[in-house]
Amino acid sequence: MEYLDFADLDLEALNQRGLAKLLLTRREAIYLKNVMRLASQEPPELTRFLEDSRLTWPRYLRQLTHRLRAVLKSGRQAPRLDPDVLKSIGQPDPLRLAEKLQIRSLACLDFDRTLTDRGFREFYRERLMPMREYLQIWVVTAHGRREVVEEHVLKFGLEIRPSRILATGSVKEKKRALFELASKTDRTLLFSFDDEEPVARLARLFGYHAYVVVRPSTPKARSTVEPLLLS
Repeated sequence: MEYLDFADLDLEALNQRGLAKLLLTRREAIYLKNVMRLASQEPPELTRFLEDSRLTWPRYLRQLTHRLRAVLKSGRQAPRLDPDVLKSIGQPDPLRLAEKLQIRSLACLDFDRTLTDRGFREFYRERLMPMREYLQIWVVTAHGRREVVEEHVLKFGLEIRPSRILATGSVKEKKRALFELASKTDRTLLFSFDDEEPVARLARLFGYHAYVVVRPSTPKARSTVEPLLLS
């Protein structure tokens, strides 16, 4: 991408002028534009969600506008730009970008077959836990017993606040909780990790960068986390 080529310029001076903020805003605005494009096609999962939750399209659009506002109001300063950071901005994985620029973000983790999966817990410890200074971590699950989730978090030393565990009791309420979190938080980037692709697709329509937790067919194989990219 030619617009990311600043090899002949003083990157530190450009960063002081807000270059990182400019590139981040451009990237996320394009992402949200594509989300709105998908939503304008009235995908069945979004239509059903709005009907089940008794929400209107204007209410949904206000939520996406809130997401854009959070991006525009993000901090101007960031770690010094270097070629590696610029490469992260140009790559498709937003989690890598959040790591590099230490962007104030929020991550929603599913519980059953996600946080309970050994492979995902390894991913969580390797990638997400080191980001906790600027990454706010929530568990949003259809599981109905909060104490079970809390015991699991404590048992494996996952260090997630009990107040950020939402055991909603149903898939319908889980989806609504994801929507409400996206509507209220002022965090710049949102991430969703779930083993159910329909839930991931809906989270993407809420403005999350959605990842699907998948497990290879071999029983002993580790799970992997795949980004659900916009077409």
